[in-house]
Amino acid sequence: MLVKAIVIGPNGRYEQVFLVDTGASMSMISAGLAQVTGPENEGKTETFQTAKGPIDCRVVTRTIRVGEIEVTQEVAVNPVEDVALLGVSFFEGKSYLVDSSQKQLYVWNK
Repeated sequence: MLVKAIVIGPNGRYEQVFLVDTGASMSMISAGLAQVTGPENEGKTETFQTAKGPIDCRVVTRTIRVGEIEVTQEVAVNPVEDVALLGVSFFEGKSYLVDSSQKQLYVWNK
């Protein structure tokens, strides 16, 4: 499922379409989006297991807004692909339901 979101960092706010990936532990943005929203090299580096194998990514802090929900969190920066994944870290402290047949995402506080 794809959702429109706004990514907010020290250098500005940009709209981005994210793939909801409930198998991803952390949300991920592209290096280009990390660069335009703020310093892309501000964080630590972590290794993530992906379908294509392990990948080393910097981790930066950004605010992601989907509808009325705004979460400031650490996000991984993919150094290779232009990808935006909304991982389960975005839903921390919330309940959610993905209705694939209606192409709807429902999120509410626990």
